[in-house]
Amino acid sequence: MELKTFYSTFCIVFVCFLLTPPTSGSQPENHAEKHLRKSRSIKDALPKDDEFSNTRIITDMRHKIFSLEGSMKRVTGDVDQLSKQNEDLEKSMLEQKTIMEKIDGEFSGLQKLLSAHGNLLSDIEQMNQTCGGVLQAQSGSIVFSRGSSLSTTRYPSSCVWTVRANNRALIKVSTHPTYRTSYSSYISNTYVLEIIKPNATGNANSSQPLQTKITKLQSSMHHVFTGPIIFVVTSLLSQNEIDLHLQFEGIGKLVEKNTFFSHETLFANSGNFSSNELETWSPSLLAKLDDNANYTLDYTTIVHLQAVAGVCSNGESFIVITDVMENSTVVTDCCKTNCKGTNSLINYDNPFVILITKKFQQPFNFNLTWEADPPYPSSSNSRSGLVSQCGEVLGGSTGTIMYKPHASYRSSERCIWVIVPQPRPRSSIVINVGTNGIESTYDHLYMMELTDVNGVELSDAPRITRLGRYGTYEAESREVYIVFYSDSSVSGYGFSLTWRATGDFIKTGNDVSTQFTIIKRDDGSASSMSRKSAFTSSFYQVFIFTPVVPSTYSYGLQLQLNQTLPVARDNDCIHKEFSIFTAVDGILTKTSLKCDKPGEAVIQNADGLTVIVMNSQNASSDIGMDFKWRQ
Repeated sequence: MELKTFYSTFCIVFVCFLLTPPTSGSQPENHAEKHLRKSRSIKDALPKDDEFSNTRIITDMRHKIFSLEGSMKRVTGDVDQLSKQNEDLEKSMLEQKTIMEKIDGEFSGLQKLLSAHGNLLSDIEQMNQTCGGVLQAQSGSIVFSRGSSLSTTRYPSSCVWTVRANNRALIKVSTHPTYRTSYSSYISNTYVLEIIKPNATGNANSSQPLQTKITKLQSSMHHVFTGPIIFVVTSLLSQNEIDLHLQFEGIGKLVEKNTFFSHETLFANSGNFSSNELETWSPSLLAKLDDNANYTLDYTTIVHLQAVAGVCSNGESFIVITDVMENSTVVTDCCKTNCKGTNSLINYDNPFVILITKKFQQPFNFNLTWEADPPYPSSSNSRSGLVSQCGEVLGGSTGTIMYKPHASYRSSERCIWVIVPQPRPRSSIVINVGTNGIESTYDHLYMMELTDVNGVELSDAPRITRLGRYGTYEAESREVYIVFYSDSSVSGYGFSLTWRATGDFIKTGNDVSTQFTIIKRDDGSASSMSRKSAFTSSFYQVFIFTPVVPSTYSYGLQLQLNQTLPVARDNDCIHKEFSIFTAVDGILTKTSLKCDKPGEAVIQNADGLTVIVMNSQNASSDIGMDFKWRQ
């Protein structure tokens, strides 16, 4: 109650003091006098008995006011700090919003990318059920199995997988055993083809040759190949059961990040491909392609690699890889060679084609047309591997002739081996002579070529190349004849040589089929008949006469030819499609025939070596010929 009285009195006095105007005419008071007068007024207004108590209350109030002012300052500071934190938070939220918008945009782009590559991702997921395809990922696996030959599922002759591990410089491949590994044969016929680019030297625009490397995969193998792209090839031609399981992973730095890759895989025996289709390829085109498993080209991979499309010039290349073999590949650079009409069958054992362009600065266009060729007819009497008999027809892709290399041969021997690369002719046959101990003066060992790689008779046929004691020789012919001849005097030791077919498979225009017959009897007769309806392409029949013990006297071997079809008339001699080669001192030369009667001729050959070639290429009717020979 006393406090209320004090407050009331204080307020009334204080308000009255403020409202009371100064006395008129009075002198201004100084600050000390004014303060003293106010203190006395307040003191006079207070009850005398409460003076001490009120003084204490005023002091307490002053302390509380000062404390309240301090609290207000602290609150004001806290508010200022919170305001600054709020500003920082708003700024951070704006930054987060910008980041989220950027992430949203990138995520949207990723969604579009995934959508665009949805089909490709689906293919990768199904790769374990597919013979060949395209894998474009940082890592992945190939799992492929083919059961026994009794399976009704049709497969091509080879499975070709194109692997690109996100533009990494290296690709690690690991093979793994499977539950059938103990009798699975995949490790013997699966290869990896890698394209190795040489280190740039000299002028940056100088053309660098393309290098390739073939590696045969083994079971439980770990290998690192050159990226960013490799090809895994599994041949199915001679294997009944296949069980393949491998994993790949891209490692190393990023390379060719600005390179555009396009892959097209075709399962067809014939068709065409244009560079215009690289961006417009659609399944509808596949529907137009003919699928016939009886032909040799039934699986083709076309890979087009370019940074910027253009035409061939310095530093650019347009590469065609037309074959994959165990130790080598056939590579043609169309920027250095005219590839138009290239005389090559597109891959038999491992049928795929790789088209590569790089560093092009201007629009570049190309067209590819292919057609599978019927299986090449293999000679039923051809042999492969090592032979040691006198005179054989040899097939396959490699082989060895070993004729008495460590023993003396007899006098008056006549042997001819015919090398015919199978399953198809190649553009080159390489001969390596290991040992040669023949008597060099009068005995002969030589290589003979009668035709070019396309089966057309050489203008200078026969082309003779003597084989020395050692050395390597190369023939650019469809087939090669190895001729051994010994005279009747001093003899020596025999010889050994190896051969291999290499280069492009041969395919130009009408195909050429050749049948060879080696006749070793001293006397006998034979007939040849070629029906026009039976040969739609060029057809050669070759008859080789090598009597066992030929006469060394004046007449020697007597060979009579009698043309039965077409019937010779007037002054016609033997049909012009026949070419005759006889030996003079063991060296075969081309012979011109003379006929005593129309269609009849007699050949006298002291050496006993005779080769007759019948060519039906230009024949307009059936061709027939009878042969009779005796010593």
